[in-house]
Amino acid sequence: MRITSVISAALLLQGASSFQMAREFEKSMTAPNSSCVNLMIIGDYGSKRSAQRRVASSMAQVAASVNADAVLALGDNIYEHGASSSSQMVRDWRDVYLRYDGNRRPWYAVMGNHDWRTPRHVQRDFTSSSKNIDGHWNMPSYWYKKQFGNAEVFFVDTQVWRRSVRSMRSQIHKQEQWLDSALSNSTAAWKIVVGHHPTWSAGSHGGSSTMQKELDPIMRRHGASIFFAGHDHSQQHIEHESVNYIVSGAGVKRGRARSNDYPFGSLRRYQGEEGFASLEICDDSQATLKLHTSNGGVGYQSILRNIRRPSPITTPPCPFSPPSPATVENKVKGPALCMGVKLAPVDMRCSRDGCTVQPDTSSSEISCEMYCSEHGLSCAGAWSNGFEDCGLDQEISCTDLVTGSGSQVCRCGAKWAFRAEFQNNTF
Repeated sequence: MRITSVISAALLLQGASSFQMAREFEKSMTAPNSSCVNLMIIGDYGSKRSAQRRVASSMAQVAASVNADAVLALGDNIYEHGASSSSQMVRDWRDVYLRYDGNRRPWYAVMGNHDWRTPRHVQRDFTSSSKNIDGHWNMPSYWYKKQFGNAEVFFVDTQVWRRSVRSMRSQIHKQEQWLDSALSNSTAAWKIVVGHHPTWSAGSHGGSSTMQKELDPIMRRHGASIFFAGHDHSQQHIEHESVNYIVSGAGVKRGRARSNDYPFGSLRRYQGEEGFASLEICDDSQATLKLHTSNGGVGYQSILRNIRRPSPITTPPCPFSPPSPATVENKVKGPALCMGVKLAPVDMRCSRDGCTVQPDTSSSEISCEMYCSEHGLSCAGAWSNGFEDCGLDQEISCTDLVTGSGSQVCRCGAKWAFRAEFQNNTF
């Protein structure tokens, strides 16, 4: 009897030891690797919607689980018209995101088109504000760089680059020269560029021809492997000729429309719901990208390969073949030339004749009548639009200002009977 009890006790101890070893092994497999670089990526997140806190909480949990080095903030940090004061930065950013311990780590941000609608340097200057407790917010300039282990990240202001900030037009060439020189002089294994407007995108805004013609060649010339952008309210992975174009603009809003503006066969994943992304770099040759849903789950995961050498500069590829008529969206590619006048700044061209546009201006400060008159044209129609997709959601007066959430769509020129033609995209 005593021998049996001893044997049983020994077996129990052996089982306990095995169980403990298994737990320790599992813990070692799930613990963050201190030699890896872990980054959280979120864009278009500054809107006080119910999804904001849900995504913020989930990102904090993931950031804490991997002990993230930083958060890359891709613009449209404060909706709808940017931050007008440091107090608004506290209310709409600090008190929303830093209430969760996991988000209390360095945030490195760029400006989005909505952020520039308040023509002041509030977000940049908040970096050195006494209200930026513990210095979590970082935007030392509108373009700058930051090293994370074997990766160097280059932050650019695409709204300035695209000539949409009048007060900064004299700085456009300076930014281009800075990026070209900074990438050329970098010795980092990974070179990553961050901006707001995507080079390619399947979402409603589509890609930016300026980014395709001007920024992309600089990246390829110096071996930059990844471009992070927002603007479209979705999550995407587009891989074209060894460069990965990641869209993470779903921080608070869902995508509604599709443009399918990407090189044929390059779209690896499109997710239209709210969420954020993460990137883990553990060596010089490959990295792990995850597109997270609003609850923190992984909706998509992919291994990204590092170029590690300059890629040949090629002519812009043919875009994806047009979608079927049932899925054609209102947005039209190309410059907005209305009756021989180029409308600017323009976020989206909404008719083939170039006279119906979604202006890239503050709709709470400039009405459609003011916008059209600046170009020597009259206002023929105005609408509010809640999804930034050229939709005519609600007709308004040409003199109305759109306050709160949403943008505006303006029709400049003669007062034509065009509603049915516009809705059918037959301009």
